[in-house]
Amino acid sequence: MKSLVFLLFVMAISSCGAAPPAYNITPTNPDDTITYNWANGLATFDITSPRGIGGADIVRTSGNMPDRIFLRLRLKGLESLKLQFENTEVNAAISSSGAATAHVRARVNGGAEMEITSESEYWMPIEIVSVSDKIPLVDGYIQVELPRALYESDARQFSIEWVDFFR
Repeated sequence: MKSLVFLLFVMAISSCGAAPPAYNITPTNPDDTITYNWANGLATFDITSPRGIGGADIVRTSGNMPDRIFLRLRLKGLESLKLQFENTEVNAAISSSGAATAHVRARVNGGAEMEITSESEYWMPIEIVSVSDKIPLVDGYIQVELPRALYESDARQFSIEWVDFFR
């Protein structure tokens, strides 16, 4: 009887999404390193790209969609970041001069590209995590949270491409 109760408990936890998602990560450049970490419903992909230009295809092979997904780009700047999932493309950049300002644009269903604000489901919050918020970064990383629209779509796969200003 105890083992049946335990089995039902394990099944209940699994059905609630407690199991971490698993991903197959395929970088486009063999020099790039992408590691994955899961904690408290958050998925983090830590990306190191020595050449400053790269990309990856990321496929969720099991588990539920995380509550939030973060990219940690260990670059000196972010000329562009392109995220593609289903029929959506979201592009982000950080200006390299003056204040490090984020710009986000999206194209949905092959329509015209549109400027995105923080209220949009396609917005990608971007944060510089470093001792200084000046570009080029000397240390630290650029953290990007993937948009709400990705979570709402429950897309099993997405691709990213990045370009560093200082490659």
